[in-house]
Amino acid sequence: MKKFLSLALIILASQISFSEQNGGKKLIVYFTEYENTGVDALSSASRVWQDKQYLGITEAMAKLVQRFKGGDLFSIQVKNPYPPKWEALMDQAARDKAYAVTPELKNSHINLSEYKTIFLAFPIWERDMPRALYSFFDQYDLSGKKIYLMTASNDGPASTRAVISRLESGAEVSRQVLDIRNTYVENGSLYTRVRAWVKSLPL
Repeated sequence: MKKFLSLALIILASQISFSEQNGGKKLIVYFTEYENTGVDALSSASRVWQDKQYLGITEAMAKLVQRFKGGDLFSIQVKNPYPPKWEALMDQAARDKAYAVTPELKNSHINLSEYKTIFLAFPIWERDMPRALYSFFDQYDLSGKKIYLMTASNDGPASTRAVISRLESGAEVSRQVLDIRNTYVENGSLYTRVRAWVKSLPL
């Protein structure tokens, strides 16, 4: 019996060691307008049919990463929803950026101490990340974490990597940023692009 317990402990220790060598426990954080307006009438370019349901693009990206690499999901959601119409949503995004608004988050408690690797998925609004991401960074210290960025955009991730590197100066923000354009969703290449990117990471 003692030999059996000793062997079990050795196996468990080796599994923990292997996990730590491969990036430790992973957290996949995402923000999507699809969940933050409460309305499913956004343009088809802002959502994708996946797992037999409509998902916001960044949520779909996050769930694909979870499928390929494991990890826990965390959705950033604002307490006061954004307007449901795209034009009004972008108008508010522009105002929020101009006045450096940090909206209150609805679900603002998560224990980050057990995670070594953080994936962040978000859309690009007004050549920037949504201001809810700034609220997230205000509330959480990601020092010591390895951060991988995933963006959904029309024309690239802008300077978001540099901004996050400044806001989370104690973290290591990977240069391997995945940017998913709306055209990639329309032509059905979202799955293959996320899978290829995940396989390229040193995890």
